[in-house]
Amino acid sequence: MSYTALYRKLRPSFFEDVVGQEHIVTTLKNQIESGRISHAYLFCGTRGTGKTSTAKIFAKAINCESCENGEACGICLSCESVSSGKSMNVIEIDAASNNGVDNIRDIRDEVKYVPSEGKYKIYIIDEVHMLSTGAFNALLKTLEEPPGHVIFILATTDPQKIPPTIHSRCQRYDFKRISQKEMSDAIKGYMTEENIQITGDALEYITRISDGAMRDALSIIDQLSAFYYGEEITLEKALKSTGGSDKGVLFELVTKFNNRQTAECLEIIKNLIADGRDLNRLVNELLEHFRDMLVSISVNGVTAALDYTPEYIEKLNLQGNLIGREVLIYYIDIFSGIQSAVKYSPNPRILLEVACIKICNPQADASMDSLFAKIKALEDRLENGSIINIGQIQADESELQAYAVEPKSPKPPKAVENKAEGSTSNQAISSEPKAVKVKNEEPAAKKISAQKKIETGNTANAAANWAEFVTQFKEANKNAVVRKFADKSTATSLDESTLYIVTPDSIYNMRSIANGEKLILEAAKTFFGGGFEIQFISESEYDKRYAAIHGTKPDKRYDFEDILNFRIEFVE
Repeated sequence: MSYTALYRKLRPSFFEDVVGQEHIVTTLKNQIESGRISHAYLFCGTRGTGKTSTAKIFAKAINCESCENGEACGICLSCESVSSGKSMNVIEIDAASNNGVDNIRDIRDEVKYVPSEGKYKIYIIDEVHMLSTGAFNALLKTLEEPPGHVIFILATTDPQKIPPTIHSRCQRYDFKRISQKEMSDAIKGYMTEENIQITGDALEYITRISDGAMRDALSIIDQLSAFYYGEEITLEKALKSTGGSDKGVLFELVTKFNNRQTAECLEIIKNLIADGRDLNRLVNELLEHFRDMLVSISVNGVTAALDYTPEYIEKLNLQGNLIGREVLIYYIDIFSGIQSAVKYSPNPRILLEVACIKICNPQADASMDSLFAKIKALEDRLENGSIINIGQIQADESELQAYAVEPKSPKPPKAVENKAEGSTSNQAISSEPKAVKVKNEEPAAKKISAQKKIETGNTANAAANWAEFVTQFKEANKNAVVRKFADKSTATSLDESTLYIVTPDSIYNMRSIANGEKLILEAAKTFFGGGFEIQFISESEYDKRYAAIHGTKPDKRYDFEDILNFRIEFVE
């Protein structure tokens, strides 16, 4: 006898064998037991979730001679004929190859004949969305009022293509993706029956890349068991055969992204290609990895949306917090843009390498989506001491330290008195830079408090003295991003209770970068004194409040060129 593929051999024959679709199985069994069987069903769901198998089980159960609790006996003549595919009462039609009006007319002519055995004649139309418009119209009347002995079961992976007129005549059942745990538990039992040895991490990987489709998982295992005949299937073997990448590689690659290590990223890609890895699968796995990190840091790691061990979720959370939510979204945008192109490109390596270069060098990306990545890269360089000003002037450690204490213009060399000889030497002091030890900076609020404060008295006076506050704040704060943000904001008042720091909409969401909002608010409260509240507000929100009071919007404060220059000064 010829070999039968695992997904065909292990196809469920009874309702109890169907994995992950309890909500549908229970409903169908209750309908059979109560005798409330409908004339038309629509089974929807992604590939490999059991739509056709469930339809055949249902067809077998409703014609079973000794059905009990909605389950077929499996041994009567009707059950055996359905199981062997020889039943004249269960007609399976592939709509992809029988999608014309004539094919549906043939069905319409056949339904008037009673079944040769059993109670019902069942038509299972697979991929029904492939029918033409004329074929759907020809099916309408028959589907609405078929003879009492006929049942239609329509199966599709694309329900939105089904006309509403067909939809409304059927009971719809949505087959969900099978969870990794349900699939893993079922496959373990199958592997015991088939005497196939597979490690836990290999099984976890296979169920994950199967995307909830049991047929895909069994096909992969079938392929692996043939290639590694008589051997245990390990994660390394599964990765090699499917062209996938280990999770460790994904963590390593993302670390290189965050550290802007372009050469190391390209080296990893080169090694993956040499090992025969599928670049399309790598892009999909990176996208999934970014998504997992984003979900983890957004919900603090506690969610059913992450079907992983607590240890693995902790690793996701750690790396995700290091990178940041905005930058992760930028990564997702970059790789989503090349996802389909990599799949069909004759040279996907170039697309992937260009994406990695853009991520490691955000200044090379001219799109606005890269803004947060550019700002984060700039902050990292400022914190690490790799640049000393917004113009990216390179400096060694001693120069950077000197810059941190606001170096002044060089003064002419002074004469040095030689006390020992009681004379004065005209030899100039050496002008070579010396390392200056920098102490931890005091908060800007404390520095401003030591300077001259302006007694404002009310919000109107405070708004008039905003420029003076910004001057003192910029002298007290060394973070270029925060200084620039304060410089591009203005202060105004609508009443005596609140001083509003108004910020353009396009940069309002950047106020928390480098703890800027907190630093500016603390310094402003110190500078202007008490008596009123101080808060940030976007330009559009301020305009609404102004219009509510005065009946008209205020004069425009910012033009596009000014905002664009602000962004460029940040990221170049």
